[in-house]
Amino acid sequence: MKIKINKNKYPYFAAAILVLAAFFVSVWNFSKDAQPTFSAATGLPNGPKVLGATVESLRGSEIGPSTTSPRKTSLGELDFNKVSAKSFSIIDESTGAVLFEKQPHLKLPIASLTKLMTVLLAYERLNPDEAMEILPADELNVEPSLNLKAGTEVKILDLMEATLVCSANDAARALANEVQRQYGNKQTFVSLMNEKAQSLGLLETNFSNPLGFDSDYNFSTAADLEKLAFYTQGYGLFKSMGRKTEVSFLSDDNRAFSCKATNKLVGKNLEIEAIKTGYTQKALGSIIARVTRDGKKLIVLLVGSEDREGDLLKLSEIAFENFVWE
Repeated sequence: MKIKINKNKYPYFAAAILVLAAFFVSVWNFSKDAQPTFSAATGLPNGPKVLGATVESLRGSEIGPSTTSPRKTSLGELDFNKVSAKSFSIIDESTGAVLFEKQPHLKLPIASLTKLMTVLLAYERLNPDEAMEILPADELNVEPSLNLKAGTEVKILDLMEATLVCSANDAARALANEVQRQYGNKQTFVSLMNEKAQSLGLLETNFSNPLGFDSDYNFSTAADLEKLAFYTQGYGLFKSMGRKTEVSFLSDDNRAFSCKATNKLVGKNLEIEAIKTGYTQKALGSIIARVTRDGKKLIVLLVGSEDREGDLLKLSEIAFENFVWE
């Protein structure tokens, strides 16, 4: 049977076909744009460029949708010639906007920045208000150290603070061992570290020990460390440590312990709040800190530096001199 179409209605059929075609094209474009694009070179998601001069522009999400980000002034190119760090990232804390960076996906040894993950796991799995007994396996006479001795009972919170502020190696080891003793029937502490890293999206990170000792298998990138720093700063314990210049406490038997902050700028420069430092001969210096000026807060993160505090100050000045907040 043939269907007859009134020739007078041809224009209406043509218009309908055009409308349907336009609709399907728009749906296809939307679905295509909704998918992230990836760099053939790195396999990492392409993101918006950072706001200032940069060595590498491949990034993840950067700027919050409802917050005004800083704007670069027209003072010209940024000068990083006097900055020794192999990799760095400077972020506006309120918006998450990356102001500038260098090699954010370069995998490097991170020394005691590793201890951010160590304390995070201990904080999530242990009761900070409880005391724990130091066992022989917890002793470690590698500076910086509290010189903990077996048989002593200390508050878990005190060990966490000593690890974050003073980077005390034996405090970090005791925390890792305690988590292992309580939760390690099926997994080692290192496997718990790497499992947590994966859950946080730290895809360029691998841990091989809880202290950050040099190892070919203990590394991360500035981009991943940025995620870890922002995550841990969401906890009051981590954020409250920023201005501490020392940690002092008593054990259950009234033995006194104390240690000094490893960030040498804290207490001397009121703009600086420490998040974590690290140093080994292989990794060189690394540091994460918050820098506040006129209400503007930056997270400055650098790895592989010959002068970590000096580089921190230089990068902060470059940011405040070349960006305006509106």
